Amino acid sequence: MEKGRNLRSVNTDGGVNLQFKLLSAIGIIIIVSGHCYHGGMELAYNWFPPYSYNLALFVFISGYFYKTDYEENIGKYIWKRTKRLLIPAYLWNIFYGGMVAFLGLFGFTIGAKPDLYNLFVMPFVDGEAFQYNLGSWFVYPLFLVCIINVLFRKLALCQ
Repeated sequence: MEKGRNLRSVNTDGGVNLQFKLLSAIGIIIIVSGHCYHGGMELAYNWFPPYSYNLALFVFISGYFYKTDYEENIGKYIWKRTKRLLIPAYLWNIFYGGMVAFLGLFGFTIGAKPDLYNLFVMPFVDGEAFQYNLGSWFVYPLFLVCIINVLFRKLALCQ
């Protein structure tokens, strides 16, 4: 392989995989246009909620999170992803919700009111409920994409 080439962009024969290069370019354009108030692509954003598929697209393209041994014990894989992604994200969200509640006692408001829905459901449904915690929005869809990916691969191999 030539120096500087990314593995995801190379076919097994050593040539450039143009399909994945094109898919990567489309993903990048979608991300950038989303950060630029949809960049004139309003129709696409009306059909698909913003950022509902971008993370999945990049995980699919890269294959970074996948190993074939994940299929051997899916329960163990799901627990591993839960420990590494979901539990820390929820702990952080609970801490942050507590901080928002505490600051609310002094008149500061930072996003939504901390309640069970905003702490546990909102991250999966509509991103983070607390404005300054927006940086962790991607952890929940990443968890789902990892689990769905391994389940689909397992199902595909069973046929």
